[in-house]
Amino acid sequence: MIRNKAIVFLFFILLFLLPKMGYSQSDLNFEAVDSVIEGHQTDRYSWCKDQLELLKKRYRGFPKTGQVVYAKSAEFMASRRFDAQAEAEMKEAIRMCKGEQCYPEKGIVNMINAEYYFKRDKIVMALEIILQNNLELEKWSPSSKVLSDSYLQTAKYYNNLDFYEKAKDYLKKTIQHSGKIKYNVNLSKVYNQLGRILRRQKKSQEALKYFKKSIKNDDLHKKFSLHAATYSNIAAVFIDLKNYDSAYFYLKKAKKYAAKGYVLNTDLLGLKATINKRMALVFIRKNATDSALYYGKKALHYYSINSYFLNDQESLYGILSECHEKKSVHDSALYYRKLELKELKSVQFLEKKDLVDKTTQQAKIKFQGEAIRLLRDKNQLEKELFQSERIIVFVILLLIALILYGYYRKNILRQEQAALQLEQKVLRSQMNPHFIFNALVAIQNSMMDNNILESASHVAKFAKLIRQNFDFTQKEYVTLEEDLDALQNYISVQKMRFQQKFDCFIAYRDVEIESILIPPLLLQPFVENAIESGFKGINKFGILKIEIFTVSKKKIGFRITDNGVGFKVVKDDKLHSTEIFKARLSLHNTNDLNSFTIVSRPDFEGTKIEFKYTVKKCIK
Repeated sequence: MIRNKAIVFLFFILLFLLPKMGYSQSDLNFEAVDSVIEGHQTDRYSWCKDQLELLKKRYRGFPKTGQVVYAKSAEFMASRRFDAQAEAEMKEAIRMCKGEQCYPEKGIVNMINAEYYFKRDKIVMALEIILQNNLELEKWSPSSKVLSDSYLQTAKYYNNLDFYEKAKDYLKKTIQHSGKIKYNVNLSKVYNQLGRILRRQKKSQEALKYFKKSIKNDDLHKKFSLHAATYSNIAAVFIDLKNYDSAYFYLKKAKKYAAKGYVLNTDLLGLKATINKRMALVFIRKNATDSALYYGKKALHYYSINSYFLNDQESLYGILSECHEKKSVHDSALYYRKLELKELKSVQFLEKKDLVDKTTQQAKIKFQGEAIRLLRDKNQLEKELFQSERIIVFVILLLIALILYGYYRKNILRQEQAALQLEQKVLRSQMNPHFIFNALVAIQNSMMDNNILESASHVAKFAKLIRQNFDFTQKEYVTLEEDLDALQNYISVQKMRFQQKFDCFIAYRDVEIESILIPPLLLQPFVENAIESGFKGINKFGILKIEIFTVSKKKIGFRITDNGVGFKVVKDDKLHSTEIFKARLSLHNTNDLNSFTIVSRPDFEGTKIEFKYTVKKCIK
């Protein structure tokens, strides 16, 4: 009896020590390793390296599991800035296992690889990897937990690129997929991302709703590792709303949880500094100068030497300067104002330019009164001179205008006729028989696959595209919003044709697309070239990006980039779409034509097209 018990005991010991043949997402617990990688346990680097080496030896003969170990080793090396070793480990992880049988573990490898490029500001490369990862997981492992995590990581990259709607779409996908497979994904983290996006979009009440859902979810599961960051985010929204009492209430809660010493995926010192800075901001707005100064100095203590103090559009140095100014300690106020100016110059964001100028002027007004008085006298003199010269300039301009008007009237009809011919050529090129035939074949294939709902959707999109094309033939101008809508519909049809092998992102910040009028189908030729020629034959996921931005009050800019094979000049007797576009742009404004550039391989990874468009007509 004793002998039999000993045999059973030895059997279970051997079973425990032997490497596992299969692998599920929870078989390897990397929690301690991740803690070292994220910098929470800086004294355990040697242990982490030894542990990863041990795991590599244990799973050397099991590629499905071993690929994850090598990828995690690459992540560790990258966190230590050993980039050459990190890349070698990642290459081994990718080489180790290939094919359908490698999933869902291969998805973890791809996520680590994407994050490597993301942390080195190669965001487009990271997005390419993660989008491809989503497609492969949806194909080979659609019910895996890794797919939820991959969706969440995709949302993070879109958010970083300011594609807020895309980011929100993937966050909602994360929630839906996790609910479908009953995976307890970190919903609090998802809600926090949604809240931060909505706050950046100035949707304060919606942001509050998601931050509070994050708190409620963590309370329900008795996990409080995100509470400090979430309460700080709630306080920031109330500061935006100028509700300083509520902001103070939530900042106290944030301090309480931050004092416990750990916040999930967050730099603890940076968070403590932000909480104290926001405390200082609340008190300075409530005219409690001593309290503001106290918390401002505490924030200064927590910031690391490499941290920027500028966040939430408020500078810590600016708050400290304002505190000393209110206490009439002008030397200290000037000292912190100069530090603020130095800090602002270090932050390389265009949106900070106005803030730099404003802060510079405030410093001059408050501490250089004599210089400002001289500047005011100079401005007054220049104003008087300008008024004297204005009448002369007006008369000269009037004479020039009369001469130019006669010339303009002589050529206007000829230009309008040429423009009309070009518009008709563009409209015909979009709906050429080749495109219509291919689209109908794709719809027919979908119907043959018995996918009725998908086929109906494709038919509706194609019908809408034809209707839009006919509508545009009757118009000289359409709104930029209408043109983008038709373009997105065209892209949807093309994505259906090419089986979702590419994606297109359209971004327009601070551009009133609903009021600006442009010639119809202005961007469509370049989109068509990218899809039909640029993505033809590439062995990676195609990405097309369209950016529309304000250049000046009367001018907007367009930038179209893709990661395709590059632009090739075709020499024949035909009038190609690029020449048609340049002719349209020349008729519209010669200076706009001069702004047109095409950059392609080997100088650019794919093709980049840029031009500026002078807005002549707007809907009032």
